[in-house]
Amino acid sequence: MNLEILVAATNEIIGLARPTPGNLWKASVVGCRALEVMADDKEFFEQLHAAVNASAALSEDMKKVFDDLSRFDDFLRVEARCLIDAGLEPAQVKRLLQEAREVRHLTRDGSIDPGAIQVGLNKLRNETCNMAEQLGRIVAAQEQSGVTRERLRKVAMGVGGITIVGVNAAAAGTLGQVYAATSILLGGKLIEKAVIGGK
Repeated sequence: MNLEILVAATNEIIGLARPTPGNLWKASVVGCRALEVMADDKEFFEQLHAAVNASAALSEDMKKVFDDLSRFDDFLRVEARCLIDAGLEPAQVKRLLQEAREVRHLTRDGSIDPGAIQVGLNKLRNETCNMAEQLGRIVAAQEQSGVTRERLRKVAMGVGGITIVGVNAAAAGTLGQVYAATSILLGGKLIEKAVIGGK
C-alpha cells in the first residue's frame, strides 16, 4: 500500500497555513498526485474490504463508541497515536481529528460501504485534479479568501479521510476491530463530506 505517499500529502496539505490561491493550487497538485496513486492501489482496497468484512458484526459496538462521548474521546486518543505512529505530524493529527469529531453525528448507522469510499475517492481525485489544472492557469488571479479557505479545507479533509481509512485498514490487527472499523467509518464520512459538502 502507498501509505507513505498519503501520509506525506496529508501532512503537507493540512500544514498549509494560509488559504491563498497559491497554497490552494499547491494543495490541489499534491492531493491530486496522492489520490491518483491511491485510486489505483489494489492493496489499499483489499485491506479496506478485509477490515470491513472483519468488522461486519461490530456495528453495535461501534455505535456505542459514537454514542458515548467519553468513549469516543478514548477512541480519538488511540486514533491519534495510530496516525502519529504512521507518520502524520501531531499538529496535523489534531486538525484532522477535529474534523472527524465534526462528522461523528453522520455515523449513527455504523455501516461502512467500501464501494462508497472508492467512489468518493475517485470523485475527490477528479475534482482535486480538475481544480489543480484550473488553478495552475489562474494562480496569479485573486480569489475571495472564504472560497479559497473552504476549497483548501475540502482537499485537506478528503485526503485526510483517505489517510485515516488507509492507516486503519492496515492497522486493523493491532488497533482492534472495533476501533479500526470506527476509524474507517469516520474516514469515509470525511471523504463524503469533502465530496458532497455540508456538515
